[in-house]
Amino acid sequence: MALLGERRSNATERRAFDHLLALALGGIATAFAERGNLERERSVLRRKRTALAAGRWGFDEANDSAPADPRLVQQQLQDIDAQLSALGAGAGLLAANLGIVVAVLMSAERNFWQTHRSLIVDRMGVKQTQVSALAPEIGLTVLHNAAGHNLVARVGSIRREALPPQRDLLREAERYLG
Repeated sequence: MALLGERRSNATERRAFDHLLALALGGIATAFAERGNLERERSVLRRKRTALAAGRWGFDEANDSAPADPRLVQQQLQDIDAQLSALGAGAGLLAANLGIVVAVLMSAERNFWQTHRSLIVDRMGVKQTQVSALAPEIGLTVLHNAAGHNLVARVGSIRREALPPQRDLLREAERYLG
């Protein structure tokens, strides 16, 4: 019986670890989207800088509100390059992504936690305010994650002797086939 409890614990730990990895992947996807936006903005600013350096002060973007001063454009480019470096663009991409995974796993208690709640429900499924013979109190575990999602878990156990006997499918097949 202890082995069954150990298997259940290992499976629960594995699912919790998988959930933390899913949160880390969400963080990587967010960083990827932010990186893409910064790279597009950098591309536009580089084109502006080239146009300004060539003496063509007009720029063909209809909704363009960037300053016409080449020094300000250069400063914006440097700011974007610094942000991209912080996000781990280029050669630092793998290290940045691994950093996100490590950060999520190192702060597992802030990214994934549980609380306990009780619920009193009668046999018809109607929530009650007081425990009675017809409305027992049910203990629930509520799992929370950093993304704001909640999941109610109710761990139950069934005694082995309460399970139906295990079927021998090979013997049944031989009996049917002759």
